[in-house]
Amino acid sequence: MDFFAAARALYRRHGFTECAPFGDYEADPNSTFMTLLLHESSPRLSSGPSRSRH
Repeated sequence: MDFFAAARALYRRHGFTECAPFGDYEADPNSTFMTLLLHESSPRLSSGPSRSRH
């Protein structure tokens, strides 16, 4: 039984992908490492529509 399968599926649906361990973490059979590439134009980072001044 994979207790965290639903959680990993949720992260994947939102663009996360599996990656290697990072920082001081080491590979562990009970851990899954995931990352999300953020772009400057990402709606997740945007505070609203951009407005330019002339």
